[in-house]
Amino acid sequence: MGAHVSSFSVRGFVQPLDGLDCENCEFQNVVFTYGGGLFECRNCTVSSGGLVLKGAALNTYRTLQFFGVIPTPPPADNSNPNAPKIKTAKLEAPQKVTWVVAQK
Repeated sequence: MGAHVSSFSVRGFVQPLDGLDCENCEFQNVVFTYGGGLFECRNCTVSSGGLVLKGAALNTYRTLQFFGVIPTPPPADNSNPNAPKIKTAKLEAPQKVTWVVAQK
């Protein structure tokens, strides 16, 4: 993992989770990317933003959908087959979270 950071604030950009090691950090309108690597985020506040899965994390998500562990959403409207496929979720209020993917 990367260097440990504490009490920093990030606003409005893309933040990779892989290798992140932070404590008491604040993320506002941040789009997280995750490829399946180790990270820790203890007592962090997350508001708005989104998550983009890639690599091993995306493969795991698709595998879990295939086996029915994660429900597959209904088929999208295919009236424009060239349109990008975007999935979104909205965080209604800031949340205090502790994410630990792996212990040191």
